[in-house]
Amino acid sequence: MSASAWLMLVALALYVYDAAWLLGPQELVLVRARRGRWQPQLGIDGWRLRGREVFVPNLLMPWRAHVRAIWQAADGTRTGAAALPAGQVGAGIAIGACAIFLLMVLALPYALFIRVDSAMALLVMAAIYLACMVTLALVWWQRQALGMSSREAAKLCFECLTCPPFCINIVRKLSLREVVTWPLDAVTSLVSADEHAHTAFDLQLASRIRYELSVEPEGSARAASLARTLASLKTGEPG
Repeated sequence: MSASAWLMLVALALYVYDAAWLLGPQELVLVRARRGRWQPQLGIDGWRLRGREVFVPNLLMPWRAHVRAIWQAADGTRTGAAALPAGQVGAGIAIGACAIFLLMVLALPYALFIRVDSAMALLVMAAIYLACMVTLALVWWQRQALGMSSREAAKLCFECLTCPPFCINIVRKLSLREVVTWPLDAVTSLVSADEHAHTAFDLQLASRIRYELSVEPEGSARAASLARTLASLKTGEPG
């Protein structure tokens, strides 16, 4: 394998590694979709590390904000809508993440493998670093609005500047700082109105709850709460 191929492979591997994260018990992700809607998403069923579920976002949309959500098990009452997360990241930062992504996955392979032009490849790499610096400068200037201390912002900027593939995930890194706690019925209210979509989400959620029940001591208050939640879904009986 050529050095150019290794370079691209390592860059993409670093991007995917940094984009993925682990979800704890009763945790899911709210993803900002079109028109500001939030969509609940779960991790990859069956993929767990140390009991935590692996979540991989849509790698082709690095500009989308992601917020961690901890769902509360059913207690027999419906709570209605919950306050939506902020998930605010400046448009300039999102545009920067998109630019770095396009330069790295389109422009750089074009220069390396189609044009096979070292000078063009160096220019693209310089453009990637320039885009990173501009994007991170915006992060630094907006650090107070983003709820970051100078130390936190400096650490994030250093991390992304020393490893440009990490900078593609800057929107996710910033928005994932926000964590919300929602009742389950508020989470499911965000699922598409399509009945099939609701059933599919319930099936995914039921699988996670069954796993939690399998590792939870029988007779505990949490086990009883999870069992009630499982029974409230559209997907059969607990167990």
